[in-house]
Amino acid sequence: MRALEKWFSIWVGLAVSARSSDVRVAQQLSALAVLPMVGLILLFTFRLVTPSVRVAIVGAVLLAALDLGTWRIVSGLFDRERLLTRYGRP
Repeated sequence: MRALEKWFSIWVGLAVSARSSDVRVAQQLSALAVLPMVGLILLFTFRLVTPSVRVAIVGAVLLAALDLGTWRIVSGLFDRERLLTRYGRP
């Protein structure tokens, strides 16, 4: 499941970078990719959800679906030429 979390943060970071006009803003906004995992940890901490194998499997399936959907959206947003011409100048 850790690999799925990494892919989700990569896709969110790419989406923010593709739409942002400043590198620092993109870095700060891409930190928002951590919030779903913080929410899940809070659910476990306050015992609103009990960790089990079933919860892990359902979470992995949902995260895989989220990764696939995010990948499809971000691949449409990503414009390599725009990034090269915008940041390629000294």
